[in-house]
Amino acid sequence: MNVIILAAGFGSRLKPLTNNVPKPLLLVGNKSLLQYKIDSLRSMGFNDQQIVVVVGYLKEKIIASFPTITFIENKEFATTNNLYSLWLAKEYVKGGFILLNGDTWHSPHIFETFFSQGNRDFFNLSSFIGIDSSKKKSDDLCAAVDEKGSLIKVDFNIKYEDCAGKSVQFSWFNATDTLIFFKYIEDCLSRKEFSIGANIIPSDVMKKMNVKIIDVKGLPWLEIDTLADFETAQKVIS
Repeated sequence: MNVIILAAGFGSRLKPLTNNVPKPLLLVGNKSLLQYKIDSLRSMGFNDQQIVVVVGYLKEKIIASFPTITFIENKEFATTNNLYSLWLAKEYVKGGFILLNGDTWHSPHIFETFFSQGNRDFFNLSSFIGIDSSKKKSDDLCAAVDEKGSLIKVDFNIKYEDCAGKSVQFSWFNATDTLIFFKYIEDCLSRKEFSIGANIIPSDVMKKMNVKIIDVKGLPWLEIDTLADFETAQKVIS
């Protein structure tokens, strides 16, 4: 099983830091964002051929920094979103895959939780979305649940009372759900819907899948989109 890391974007909200450095290579503490991910994945038993990074903006710098990793180029990164980047990795998702974003930092404890033996035993039966139940706001990317606690969608602008937690953008899709998810992506792209994020799963797609929740409440993680996020990350990680 491969890990797909989406890392093609400009990182425009982090300018001027990203004027000459792609966002995945920004140093937080003593490592780049991408290095943290790769180190954690290696510690969980993944080899470099299983780590697939979709690049675009300043791709040469990322490729030069990790010469043993598998890379895919999104040549249309300036006009498409990360859903299209994920589509480009379709040859690497057969049998299921793990999805990560290049602009998030997850502590090693989150990787340990996600890949614990208890969770691994269910990976072929279910897909999983990582959430943090201690962080949820109506305008965040959240996992919505019904009155029985069943996951019904992952999206923005979900009512607070329906939100189980903020998405930590760490997902595992089994083989069956991968086929369903990529059919949805194909349908989106056929309509030239390039603005949809890869971590959004609408309700009509979710009801066809068997997706569970892994709650990482209390474990540190950060989404680094803005200069303020970057400053926070420096404090938290150091």
